[in-house]
Amino acid sequence: MTPEQSPPRGRMYYLGPPLFGAAVLIAIVAVRIVFLLPAILRNPVLRAQIPMTLGAVAAAGFIAGTVYVALGRPARRIPIAGPYLAGIVVIAAYMGALLYAAPYISSDRPVKNRSDLVLYAVVTVFFGLVAGHSWFRNKSPSRTR
Repeated sequence: MTPEQSPPRGRMYYLGPPLFGAAVLIAIVAVRIVFLLPAILRNPVLRAQIPMTLGAVAAAGFIAGTVYVALGRPARRIPIAGPYLAGIVVIAAYMGALLYAAPYISSDRPVKNRSDLVLYAVVTVFFGLVAGHSWFRNKSPSRTR
């Protein structure tokens, strides 16, 4: 099928991954907030940080999904390494968005010096490879004897 013959793609083809990324991360953080609720209710500073934290993770998930649509999907077409490259791209976008938002969320910066940056990059690549392997790799059906 040529590009001229392919059916038009709907909005969810482009908006699905960003919205899914934002929703999943909001859900994960919301569950953590529920478990910390007694401490949060006693501390007005923590209560004030909840909307900012939820907004930051939602934005990070949306950015990661957007980067996946723009760069990850095309990267998946690369033979053998494509899914892993797509995973690295998505996780790097997510981690980069969180790194950018960190000063607005907390007074403690996640990267204070060059060695922290190297560690951040290594962790990003590692989890990108894990994500690429588990999310984007074409899984062959299991064989039965």
